[in-house]
Amino acid sequence: MDNIVLANLIRSSTAVYYPSAGNDLRDLMILSGIAPKPLPDRRVPPLQWCASCFGGGRLPLPDLFIHGDIHPWNEVWIGIQAGKMIYSDKFTCAVVKELRELPRLELPLCEVQRFVNSPNVKTDEIGRCALMTVEITSDLLGTFKRRLIYVCSVNEVFTAEYLLKQRLQLAGLIHVRYGIGFGGAAGSGSWLKAVMPRLGVKFIFTDREIDYPDRSRAWEAYPELGGMEGSVRYLGAFPENLWSGISDVQLLVTGDGQHCGVPNRVEYVR
Repeated sequence: MDNIVLANLIRSSTAVYYPSAGNDLRDLMILSGIAPKPLPDRRVPPLQWCASCFGGGRLPLPDLFIHGDIHPWNEVWIGIQAGKMIYSDKFTCAVVKELRELPRLELPLCEVQRFVNSPNVKTDEIGRCALMTVEITSDLLGTFKRRLIYVCSVNEVFTAEYLLKQRLQLAGLIHVRYGIGFGGAAGSGSWLKAVMPRLGVKFIFTDREIDYPDRSRAWEAYPELGGMEGSVRYLGAFPENLWSGISDVQLLVTGDGQHCGVPNRVEYVR
C-alpha cells in the first residue's frame, strides 16, 4: 500500500525536495523567508535576496522540506530522539524537537539496485521515512522551526515511483553536490530539470552538474524522467564557499513570464 500519510502531507503543504541531501540543513535556513540581521558578514547579501524572494511573496515560501538519501539514514537519523542536537558550529545549531516515523514506502528493490554501486547500503532500510520538527538557532536569522521529512530511497526511484505516480506537486527542487559519490552513487542529476513541469516546480537551486558516462541510467529505467527541461530564468546565486563547495549555487525560476530574471534556453536533457 502506498504511503498515503506522506502524500497527504505533501499535498497540504508548500514542499521542497532535496535529493541526496545527506545531513545538509542549509536549505531550511536559505528558504526560511527570514531577513538576516544587518551584520558585516559575507553570508548576509545572498540571504537578503533570498528573504526578499521567498519572504516577500515573489516565490512560494516552503513550509515542508523533503530530504532524501540512501547512505546517511543508517548513520544520522535512526535513533534520533526529540531534544537531540544534530548540528552545531559557532554560527548555527539545529535540534530535533519532534520525530515520528511514517509508514514505509513500497519501492521496487530491483530498480533501487540498478542505481546503487555501494555495498554499504542496506536495502532493508529502503522506503523508511520520518517526519521531524527541527529548531534552528542562527546568529543571522534568530530561532525558528521547520518541518522536515527524511526519506530513505534512491532519488530517481522515489521521484518516479512515488512523486510522479501520486501526481504530487512541489514548490521547488534542490540540486547541490549531486552524485559526487559519497553514497556510492555516480548518477547525473540532469533529470531534475526535466521533471520540473510535471511536478509543478516553480524554482530550483542548482550547482554545477557533474556529468558521468552512465548519466542515461535515469531515463533508461524511467522514461518519464527524461525529455525537455522546461524554460527557466536566473535570479541570483550563492557563492561556492557558502553552500556547494563545487560551484556557485544558482537560483533558477520557471520561465513563465511571471518572474523577472535572465531567461535560459530550453534544452533536451538526454
